[in-house]
Amino acid sequence: MSNAETKAALRPLYSELQGYLNQVPGNGEAGNSATNDETLWVQFNATIDELNEASGVSFEKFKVTGIQHGQLGNFIKISEIRMKLGGLIARLHGTYFSDEPAPFSGMPSTTINVSNQQEQNQHQTMIAQFATQLDAKIEKMEASNEKSFLTELRDGLSGVADFVSLTVLISELGTKFGIGIDQIGSLIG
Repeated sequence: MSNAETKAALRPLYSELQGYLNQVPGNGEAGNSATNDETLWVQFNATIDELNEASGVSFEKFKVTGIQHGQLGNFIKISEIRMKLGGLIARLHGTYFSDEPAPFSGMPSTTINVSNQQEQNQHQTMIAQFATQLDAKIEKMEASNEKSFLTELRDGLSGVADFVSLTVLISELGTKFGIGIDQIGSLIG
């Protein structure tokens, strides 16, 4: 399948995922809240199955798996589905739709212009400053998942080319270490 055919096959799923994210309560609204609306995670996971088939790539790590059991039935934390949706949409944008405007208002689109060298220098400076901040936090921490998360994040910064790849890195490491979006915000904020 050509790149154009793959992009055409993924576009409806890409839009569907953005629609889901639009319907899930936002960061300010979500807090530590949860939902027992099983349709939400079942439909989201089914869309990932479709995405795997249409792309020939596995996006299994983005599936909602943190289903918890309580007195009122199964539930998931809103922060988990927001983090996975955001990471998946950013990954799809960076991989297949980077020539289009970024889907999030806080996510910059890539523009090539005469000041490319200046932007690259600013990017390197920002990454170096972020790495220095992470070093300071890591130094003060005892061995833990959070320290391992921050250490791997710092080490992975050398491969960060833009905001999308940074978002994907943070999402992947959060999933790997079982750290939710609220906790990530407090760790790197």
